[in-house]
Parts: sequence; structure tokens; C-alpha cells
Amino acid sequence: MYTLIMRANTLFISLGLLIMTGCFVWAAILIKPLNFLILEMAVIAIAALLYLSYRDVTNLVAVWLLALLFVFFSKTSLGIDMPNLSLDRMLWCFLAAYYLFALFMGRISLKRRMTELLMLILFCLAFFSVVKMKGASMSRELLDTYSLLFNTYIAPFFVFVIAKDFIQDENKVRKLFTFLSVILLYLSLTAIFEHFRLNAFVFPQDIMNPNLGIHFGRARGPFLQAAINGTVMGILCITNLYMVFNARRGYRLFFIVIAVISPLAVFFTYTRAAWLGLVASFVFISFLNPRFRKYIWGLIFLGAIITVPLHAKVLDIDKVVARSSSMSPIYDRINLYYTYFNMIKDRPLLGFGFANFSNYSHEYFSTMRRENPYQFVIPEIHDSFMGVLVELGLTGFLIFMSILAVVFSKSIYLYRHSVPDGFLGRGIVVVFWGVAIIYLVNALFIDMKFHQFQNALFYMIAGIISGLSARKAGYE
Repeated sequence: MYTLIMRANTLFISLGLLIMTGCFVWAAILIKPLNFLILEMAVIAIAALLYLSYRDVTNLVAVWLLALLFVFFSKTSLGIDMPNLSLDRMLWCFLAAYYLFALFMGRISLKRRMTELLMLILFCLAFFSVVKMKGASMSRELLDTYSLLFNTYIAPFFVFVIAKDFIQDENKVRKLFTFLSVILLYLSLTAIFEHFRLNAFVFPQDIMNPNLGIHFGRARGPFLQAAINGTVMGILCITNLYMVFNARRGYRLFFIVIAVISPLAVFFTYTRAAWLGLVASFVFISFLNPRFRKYIWGLIFLGAIITVPLHAKVLDIDKVVARSSSMSPIYDRINLYYTYFNMIKDRPLLGFGFANFSNYSHEYFSTMRRENPYQFVIPEIHDSFMGVLVELGLTGFLIFMSILAVVFSKSIYLYRHSVPDGFLGRGIVVVFWGVAIIYLVNALFIDMKFHQFQNALFYMIAGIISGLSARKAGYE
């Protein structure tokens, strides 16, 4: 049986490579020669990854995350009214094919899939709302909407399933967390270089282009957006902290150095939601796990030794005061909540359609009843929960909250039935809760649709926890 599966895997890889090469050649005929060279390089890269991925799909997940990190700098346009082609989407397609092949070979079961069923229902609701509100004709606007749908529900939900079914043993989780620490090191150093305007050390250089993205002047990283950068670094601070006291002795210093500089990098985003989420997460895990508490206080002490004597050079006090005391975001959000509630009253059940808020919000926008010096013309969503409620109605909101409820119930079950110590003991559940606090706190202040990386991180770690819980409950 084992030999049969190995042969089937080899056949799958050969056929997959042949099909993907054919697709790339066909696509290359339609576009300019420069992009053809890019496609050829992509084919070679994917061919090299095929062998690694079928042995351990964790490798492909890591490469997919790396490609996703730089997605804004690697998009290849196939023309007007055609989707953009990027390496992360190519890799995601192979991940999907890998999962379907494993399902076909009987290596995984679809039994007891309440979380996945709810995810599928939510995706279908969002998809049909797009078709109903915007039609099915191909246009740039519709393709952008489908891209947001991919960022919000398709890719994150699918990586949840991949993590749940394949990233379950200690070596795989440890490998993945180590890779996430490397990403955190890159993001932290980039944030520090941005803050001190060390442009020569910033990669990619377009991060320092004020005409690209938003929040220029704050640490925004490859996401070109400070709030998302702060969210991602906050999540990775928690996973890296777990590696600090679970790494082998020879590698622990590496994780400690990252743990010291990464909170400073989060600070340089000058984003209050990122600050609040990280502090709330640290306080929670310190309260729940004494080992976390010891290391957190140690890291705070080390950070203080570094920053206090040099605070005048390290910190921009004027910017800190300006960001901390600014009332503009508060007024903006009060205005937004007036808009949310006015819209919900009109369409409470199914909402206005996925990614359709800005097409109707100007009709419902109302300012505060007293004088408001911070008015804007058309508001955008700055609360992912309210965004789901407005765009998908009570139906979508209840399904979304049910997904979170099921995931957290599984994490509680795993915590109660796990041993106190060990890499996959109760500590890994506490890590998930810490990650969830950062993700959900930031979701209260930003719209998670426009970036995929933070969604992928949260649902990937949730998938690991759900898979461990399923195995603990005694079924595969």
C-alpha cells in the first residue's frame, strides 16, 4: 500500500508539473516577453518545490507565506479586465491541488467538519452576494472584488484546512514557528530601518516610496500599511516568544534577540490598535502562564536597558504624543458607527453585499450631532466585525461568529486535555489565544479584507489548534 501511494504521489507531481507548465506557456503567449521570462522563472521555482512539498507540505506553506509577504511587488498584469498573476496564487493553486489529491487518495477524512462547513457556508453567502449585487460580467471592479474575497475567505479558510490536516506533529509546527520568527526578524529590522530613514537597508526599496501605499513615515513594511504591519508583527511576537523558551539551547539566543527588538518595531508603526493588541496579549498570557510571565518581564527589562538611555535618539517623542493625543480617528469612528447602524437598519438580514460598503455608505453617512472638525466625505470600513454585519447582514455575522466560537471551543477542549508541559502541550493553546487577542483587537479598528497575510496567520494557527484538538478527541 505504501509503495502504491508513493507511486501515486510521483505520478501526481509529474502530471501537476506538466499541466502547470502548459498553463504558463499558454499565458506567456498572451503577454509581453518580459513577463514570459518571469513565468519561466516561476515554473523552475515551482518544479523545485514540488519534490519538497509532497514530502512535507509545511515547506510549501512556508514558501507560500514568503511569496505572500512580497505580493505587492510581484504582481504580473495579464491585461485590462484580467486577473493579476502572482507567485503566491500559483503556489496556493498547487496547495489546493495537493489537498484534493490527498483527499482522493483517502489520506484525510471529511468527517466531523463543523468549522469547515461553516466556512463554506460563509464563503458561498459572500460569493452569491457579489454575483447578486455586481453581476457576473468580467470587469476590473469585479475582479478586484473577487481578489478581496480570496484574501478574506478563500485563502485563509483553506490554509486553516491545510494546517488542521497536515501540520500536526511537533517537528512541523516547530519548523513553521522558526520560519515565522525569521519573517519577524525581517519585518522588525525593516521597521527600524524605516524609522531611522536608513533607506539603503530597506528591502524592497519601494517601501520608502511615498507615492505607494499609505502611512508613509510610519513603519509599514512590505504591506505598505502600518496597521497591517503592526498586526502581523504583533502576532509573530507571540509565536516567537513561544520559541524563546522552547528552542534548543544553542538556538535560543536567536529568538531572544528577535523578542527584544520586535516590540520596538511594533511601536514604530505608531498605530494604537497594534500597541493595544500586543499589550493586551502579553498581559493575558502572563496571567495564564507563569513561564511566559518570567520571560516577558525579562524582555521588558532588556528593552528598557536599550531604549531608556537612548530614548531621545530611538523614539520620536513628538510623533508619539501626536499619535496618542490625536482625536481625529476617534471622531472618524464615531461617524462610521452612525453610518453602520443606519445601514444595518435598512438591510438587517443579508446586508449590502460583500465589499459593497463604499458603494452605499455615502448615502447613509451622518456626522456627529455636535460640531465635528474631522469630517470626511465617504467613510470606509474600519471595523471588520461591523463590516461583516453591514455587508453580509445578521446571517453572515452569525455564521462568522459561529466559526470563531467553534474554533475557540476546540482550543478550550485541547487546553483542558493537554499536559502542562511540552511543545504541543497547554502552552501552544495559550499562544493561539495570545495571537487571537492581537488579531481580533486589530480587527476592531481595521478592515481585514485588503490584506491576506494576517488572515492567513490567524487561521493557520487556528487550524493547527483545531487539528490537535481533533486528534486529542480521538478521531482523525
